[in-house]
This record gives sequence, structure tokens and C-alpha cells, in this order.
Amino acid sequence: RIFYRVFEDTENPYYETASSLLIQRSNVGKSPIEIACMLGRAEILKEIIKRGCSVNEANGAGYCPVHFAAAWGKLGCLEVLVESGASVDCRTNHGELAKDIAYRYDQNHCVYYLNWAAAKLDLLAFIAHVRELIADPEKLQGIKLTKDEKSTILSSCTEKQEWVESTSDGKAEEFLEKKTELEKQVDLVLNK
Repeated sequence: RIFYRVFEDTENPYYETASSLLIQRSNVGKSPIEIACMLGRAEILKEIIKRGCSVNEANGAGYCPVHFAAAWGKLGCLEVLVESGASVDCRTNHGELAKDIAYRYDQNHCVYYLNWAAAKLDLLAFIAHVRELIADPEKLQGIKLTKDEKSTILSSCTEKQEWVESTSDGKAEEFLEKKTELEKQVDLVLNK
């Protein structure tokens, strides 16, 4: 709890500058969010994020916090980052994803988690895309859908969304399967 006091105690000499210190880099070029990820300090990471640090800000080499957590095998930090909206698709300047870095350093538990998170996020993004497509007739580029066809697609989206929300132990393959099912259902209706 000592870490938090500086943000809450108006008498603390660092109170005024504490938030700005969260985005500064140390003399070796590391930011507090990167250091928390490397050390596996998930509780501190949550607090740093709560205080406004970006979960997707890259350093000069293109490394984002997910890359640091993956390289150091800090699964708890990866979970915090993903739950806070971090992208699992961001790439370093050399084109590496966080899962590529985790694989290189034999952090297989992080590779598994990142594959799982990517599959889940991909399904959720596709559901959102389909709903947006159905809601905006202009995006359908001239395709006219009946009320029943719209209802069928939206019901399928709701079914997949509810499956995601109720599944705590789903595998990456299952998320990919659900996305493929939804793609087929949408294609069937759109290509009638």
C-alpha cells in the first residue's frame, strides 16, 4: 500500500508530480509500466493503469507492455494487460508479436494464453463487426436483408456472445470454431 500513498496523500512531497512520474522513463529507458511487467507486479500494474498509463504505448523499439510481460513470463501481468484493453496484435519494430517473444524465451504458458486471448478477442471483434454491419444498411453495399434474416444473424451473434461470457475455460480452438460458425452463417445469409 505504500506505493498508493503518494497518489492519495496531499501532504506527500511527490503528490503533485506522482502522475507525471508514471510516464517518465528511467535513466536506462524503462517506464514504470514496463518495469512492473518485467517484475510480475500485477497489483502495481493495475494501479499504474488505473492512474492513466497506456497499456499499448510502445517504446523506441516498438515493445509494448505485453511484449515485456511475455518475455519475462509474467502471466498475471499479461492477464491484467489484456483485461485492460491491451492489444495482443501489436508488433515490435522487427514485426514480433508478444507471443513470438514468449515463444523465443520458452514462456510456453504465455504463448498459450496469448493464443487464447487473440482467439477470444478475434471472435468478439467479429461479433461487433457483424452487428455494426446489420445496423448500418449502407455497409451492406446494396444487399437487402429481410427482417427475419437480420434477426437470424443477430440471434447468432447473441448466442456466440453469451457463449463467450459463460465460458471460463474455453480453448483457443473453440473460439476459432465459434467464429468460423458465425462466418458461415453470415455468408449463407449475405450470399443468398
